[in-house]
Amino acid sequence: MIKAINLKIGRSSKVPLDNVKTTPVNVFVGPSNSGKSTLLKEINRYCLTGAYSDNDMLLNGIEFAGLESKNAEEKVARLTLPPSAGEAVPVDHINIGNDNHRIQVALPTLLTVLQNPNTSADYYCEWFMRFQTLAIDAKKRIELTEPQHVGELDRPKRSNIQTLFRNNDKRKLVRSIVNNAFGRYLVVDPTNLGYLRYRLSKLAPQNVVEECGIHVQAVQFHNNAELLDEQSDDIRAFVGIITEVIAGEHAVLLIDQPEAFLSPELAFILGRELVKTANNVDKKIFVATDSLPFMIGCISAGSPVNMIRLTNQYDTPTARLLTNKNIDGLIKNPLLHSLGLLEALTHDCAIVTISDTGRAFYQEINNRLLNSDANNGIRNCLFVNAHDEHTAKTVVQSLRVLGVPAACIYDIDIINDVGETWTNVLKSVFVPQTERQLFADMRKKVKASFDKSGKDMMRDGGLAILKNDANVLAKKLFDELAEYGLFIVHVGEMELWLRQLGATGRGSIWLNDIFSKMGDDPDSMSYAKPDKEDVWKFMLSIRKWLIRSNRRGMTI
Repeated sequence: MIKAINLKIGRSSKVPLDNVKTTPVNVFVGPSNSGKSTLLKEINRYCLTGAYSDNDMLLNGIEFAGLESKNAEEKVARLTLPPSAGEAVPVDHINIGNDNHRIQVALPTLLTVLQNPNTSADYYCEWFMRFQTLAIDAKKRIELTEPQHVGELDRPKRSNIQTLFRNNDKRKLVRSIVNNAFGRYLVVDPTNLGYLRYRLSKLAPQNVVEECGIHVQAVQFHNNAELLDEQSDDIRAFVGIITEVIAGEHAVLLIDQPEAFLSPELAFILGRELVKTANNVDKKIFVATDSLPFMIGCISAGSPVNMIRLTNQYDTPTARLLTNKNIDGLIKNPLLHSLGLLEALTHDCAIVTISDTGRAFYQEINNRLLNSDANNGIRNCLFVNAHDEHTAKTVVQSLRVLGVPAACIYDIDIINDVGETWTNVLKSVFVPQTERQLFADMRKKVKASFDKSGKDMMRDGGLAILKNDANVLAKKLFDELAEYGLFIVHVGEMELWLRQLGATGRGSIWLNDIFSKMGDDPDSMSYAKPDKEDVWKFMLSIRKWLIRSNRRGMTI
């Protein structure tokens, strides 16, 4: 069994993520092409061979948990195969394996390796883990639901459907989960003599005999149910995964994109049931997913779940272990949950604004930068409307704790904040305590300069109001805050961007006007295209912070 994994990367390639103690379910999340499926493949390859590869990009090692003597003997009994016809088996040797591969090993040596796996990891994997590891891709989860030969039901090693046919408790558990998802009852049909088939019934069987018998009543019951292999892929994929977790022989399951074929609702149910079920079976499950509903389902089960967020932004790979405590807050806090912040886990970065008007405007500016010839926009960025300044602090802090680089945009009147309010702004972007007083002193001087000018910092030009040393100090304050991902609109307020277009009003009225004047046809002469000044330059400064691997303001 896998006890811990070590990765070559962590917050950076110089700080690897070591000794990650596995939970029953371990979920790899992150943006597309961040390495989630690659990590699954590397774990799978190591479990099959017990050897490292120079080509491994992420996995740096696996620590296995040894078995107690009694458990080792039980595992060996389930893996033992009878000799083939005419096969000679030396004294103290046994055949172990599965239908696809079998080997002869010395029993005393095998038992020793199972109890001390890390001293002989290559033998442990070759003799044991290769038969205990199953990669479940989209095709495999469908195959797991296909009809199977009845076979010899008294043999220790059985197929999933054989196990469910023999084990009433496991069959009832699977049936309950499937009924919760689809409103129908999964049953095992033995009436096609020689085969076992799954069916979905509108009614639960009255008793074991009705389901597992071959008499007239049982035949009629199954004829009234629908064959599972005639159902849609979403149902079969869901059932395939659940039956393997509950009834399968494999101790390590590697599931790539479990949400494939599934609706968001089914992905949520699958995530929740995987975690709930895995806590009651002796398995380790590793999942690579892009599905937000699946993640939420896993967390909502209420049991510890490792979530490792992988990124590969601009060819700089990172890995960060997320704690249940931090993720729980984003789900259980009604306000934060309503903002959909967990979606940021599947993005490279985020930009937090104070209003929905700001979110829409800055997102459009970024889209035009992305579509420009220079391609200077911020790729795969989630724009979040925090509704107000207080919530913005919480949102930025929460995202950064999860390892998501989150920049925040404030209008210039943020410097009116004083005392604890200003301190909380600095705390939200993780400005060290040793620097907060310096920022507080600078803010106070800049505020005094604006007050002395007699002009409205928001509407009369922002930073341009100040002259000489006052201007230099204000610019220094803004630049140093930007080093922590806190960006202040130096022209004053958002509505003063692109003033040459002549948009008027405030809030949503201004937004409608500015969008109209910016145009929607890229081939039109009146279409506002990016240049090197104004809001375009402002967004490029945010991009610079977001793509830096050594950015300040992120938690350790």
